[in-house]
Amino acid sequence: MFLIGLELDPKYLQGNLKTAIVTSGVSILVPFSLAGILSLLIYPVLSNNGVSFTAFALFLGAAMSITAFPVLARIITENNLQNTRLGTLALGA
Repeated sequence: MFLIGLELDPKYLQGNLKTAIVTSGVSILVPFSLAGILSLLIYPVLSNNGVSFTAFALFLGAAMSITAFPVLARIITENNLQNTRLGTLALGA
């Protein structure tokens, strides 16, 4: 992940900073919200009395929100898109 970040060309982000910020917020908020809804359904089935619902929902939300980034970075680098405007925007977000 660190090496991919070093290869980013910040000149592609200069004009698209607002888009990158909005995309970043949405890409965290949507999976986190969906995980919250999912945790309502699976908490009674998978959890025991030692785990609070809040901890369960936060863990599931964090896991679903951050798991997609390494996959995206790998796809972008395998297709040699890290030096394109779209690849840099996706990784910058």
